[in-house]
Amino acid sequence: MKTIHDELEELGTIMDATTEENDARYQEKFLYIKANYSTKEDAAVIADFILRRNDALGEKVEEFKKQLDMLEQ
Repeated sequence: MKTIHDELEELGTIMDATTEENDARYQEKFLYIKANYSTKEDAAVIADFILRRNDALGEKVEEFKKQLDMLEQ
């Protein structure tokens, strides 16, 4: 049986590849996680997943900004 960590890792992989097919897979995985992982502990793991994803996205944005700045020089 998969753990919430396994499910979130799969969700992250789906989120990283943006296609119309993955949009449907994302919705399916998200709804599955929502229906099957609803304890306070699960909520904490999900919140941590979201925060780490946001931090990683912020780092990518900062790197993109640096690249743009270099191109403008």
